Amino acid sequence: MTSFPIFSPIIKQNLGATAEIIHRDVYLMNGMIALNQMLNEYYLIKATANKELQKSRLSEVVHKCNENISYLQNNQTLSKEFEYDSLLKFAILTLEVWKNPFAMDYKSSMLTQARSGLFKIINRSYNQIAIRQANRFFNEFDAHCNPESQPGGPVFRSPVRDPFDED
Repeated sequence: MTSFPIFSPIIKQNLGATAEIIHRDVYLMNGMIALNQMLNEYYLIKATANKELQKSRLSEVVHKCNENISYLQNNQTLSKEFEYDSLLKFAILTLEVWKNPFAMDYKSSMLTQARSGLFKIINRSYNQIAIRQANRFFNEFDAHCNPESQPGGPVFRSPVRDPFDED
């Protein structure tokens, strides 16, 4: 429902109703929904070609994404979609920032943070779709943000896990 702007008031009402529940999973789910809604609003603004509004909205979405990521625990296994969704969205936003006129140090710090998040997905998630998406973003980073880094084509990064580690 977050993909359709017409449902925005209903979604905000539902998010407001669950705002008082203090549980990490509920907060991450609400954050994922709010982030999807903000990302859709950003894409609608992007279609209007208003560069200043687009840049300010992109900054707001990046801030919300960082807020969601801050609630992930350092060594947790990322098993549910709402746990790794913010990390994948941050990779999408990093590519958007690289396409816009932001300062180069801001772009490179976002790229470093996005790569770190994608490594978390690859090493802490058992969801093969999420791992494939993380690898796809790594290859996009190599193509757009650092084109001279990978002359040999796409690289698939595999998880580095202890096979005897039972979480």
